[in-house]
Amino acid sequence: MPKRLPVVLLLFMSLTAKAGYDMNADCRQAYTNIMAFRLDESEIEIAQLKKSSPRNLIPIYLEDLSAFIKAFALEGKKDYEAFKIENKASADDLSEGDKMSPYYNFCLGEVYLHAGLAELKFGDYTYAAWDIRKAYNLLEENTRTFPAFYPAFKDLLLLKSFVGTVPGNYRWMLKILGFEGDLKTSMGQFPSLINSLDKNPEFQVYSKETRMLYGYLQYHLLNKQEPAWKEVAEATTDYTQNPLSAFVRANMAMRLKKNEQAISILNAQVKNQPAIPYLDYLYGLALLQHLNLKGSAYLVRYLKNNPGDNFIKDAYLRLGWAFLLKNDTIQYKNCLVLLKNYGQARFESDKNAVHEAERDYTPSLPLLKARLLYDGGYFNEAKKILTNETVSQFSRVEEKAEYNYRLGRIYESLEDTNTALKYYDAVIASYSSISEYYAPASCLYAGMLLEKKQEYDKARAYYKRCISFKNYTYKDSFDQKAYAGLKRINK
Repeated sequence: MPKRLPVVLLLFMSLTAKAGYDMNADCRQAYTNIMAFRLDESEIEIAQLKKSSPRNLIPIYLEDLSAFIKAFALEGKKDYEAFKIENKASADDLSEGDKMSPYYNFCLGEVYLHAGLAELKFGDYTYAAWDIRKAYNLLEENTRTFPAFYPAFKDLLLLKSFVGTVPGNYRWMLKILGFEGDLKTSMGQFPSLINSLDKNPEFQVYSKETRMLYGYLQYHLLNKQEPAWKEVAEATTDYTQNPLSAFVRANMAMRLKKNEQAISILNAQVKNQPAIPYLDYLYGLALLQHLNLKGSAYLVRYLKNNPGDNFIKDAYLRLGWAFLLKNDTIQYKNCLVLLKNYGQARFESDKNAVHEAERDYTPSLPLLKARLLYDGGYFNEAKKILTNETVSQFSRVEEKAEYNYRLGRIYESLEDTNTALKYYDAVIASYSSISEYYAPASCLYAGMLLEKKQEYDKARAYYKRCISFKNYTYKDSFDQKAYAGLKRINK
C-alpha cells in the first residue's frame, strides 16, 4: 500500500497550485445577465462566485466585462475611471492563472481588448493601440495553440477584418504594431464559427455577440445590407427586455433606413428614462427623421441625463434642427452656441456638427427636410420635396452641391441607378473643391453602385478618387469603406 501524503503537504500543494478557469453554468448565467445589461444582478452573482470558488478566475474576467459594458454604454467619465482601475486589477489577476488553459490567453486578451475599445471611445488613442496589440497577439496565439477553442476566434476575426480594410496611408502603423489581416478570409470564417459556437453548450453564450459582430461587419465592410440585418435581427430577439439588444437592433435599423422599425424597437425602452441614455438619442433622431417634432423631447432628456460627452454636439445640432423646422431661428442659433460649448468632437458625427455650426448660413429648409426624410428611408417624400425645387434656386455653392448629392442618394435608394450616377457625377465635376463631404461621398457611393453592376474598373477609379480627397468630415469612415471596396474587387 502506498503511503498517503501528509495533510500539510496536500494543503501546501492546493495553496500553490495555479488558479484555473471553470466556465460553469453559474458563470454563463452571469455572462448572460451582463449582456442583457442586468449589471446589478450580475454583480451579485459574480460576488457569490468569487466567494464560493476563489480559485476560479472566470469571475475576474466577468467582473472586467461588466465594468467595460457599463463604461462603454453609459459613457460616463467616472465609469471609465472605475473601469480602468478594475481592468488593471483584472489583467494582473488573470496573468497569474494557468497558462496551459485555453482560457488563459482568451480571458487576458479580452481584458486588453476591453481596455483598447474603451480607450478609443474616450480618446486615449496611444494606450488603445498598445492594448489592442496585446489583445491581438494573445488571441492569435490562442487560436494557434487551441484551434478548437472557438470563443477566441470571434475577437480575432473582428480585428483581422478591420485590419484588412485599413487604408494604405495607415498601414505603416499596423506593421509597427504587428497587425495582419485579410478581409475576405476573416469574414468567410464567421458562418462556421457561429455554427461551432451554437453546437457547444459551454460556448453558446458567445453566439449572440458573434452574430452581432458579423452583422455589423457585413454592413460596414462588405456593404451587404439585408444579410447584416438578418444576423442582427436573429441575435436581438430579446430587444423588448434587453436594452443592449434594443440599442444594437435599432442602430442597425436606422443605418438601413428602416426608421419605422427603429421607432417600434425603441418604444418600450423610452417610455421611462432608459437604462442606456443613448436610446433616447436614437429615438429622438428616429422621430425627427419623419419630421416628428416630438423627437426634440427625447434629445433634451438625453442631454440632461447622459453622463458622457460623446454625441452631445450632434444632439444639440439635431435639437437645433427641430427648432428650425418650426421656423424658430433664435432657438436654433442658441443650440449652436451650446453645441460649441459642450461635449467632445471625437466621433465623426460630433465633428460634423461642429463643422455645420461654424457655417455662416442657416440650412435651407427643403434641403434639411429632404436630408432627414432620406435618412429615415422615406425616399419618395424626400424626392417630392427636392423635385419641387431647382438647383438655380439655391444661391450658395454648398447648397447646390448638397441638392445634387441628396438627389443622387434618393434615386440610388429608389433603384434608379443611372439617374443616381448622373447626380453623383454632377457633384464630382462641379463641387470637388469645396470643403464639404458631398464630392468624396459621391465618389464612394458611385463606386458601390458600379461594383454592384460588376463594372469593376470604373468602380475602382471612383474608390481611388474618394480616397484622394483631404480634410473633410467623415474622411476616416469614407476612406475605410472605399478601401474595403478596393479589397473586395481586387480579387
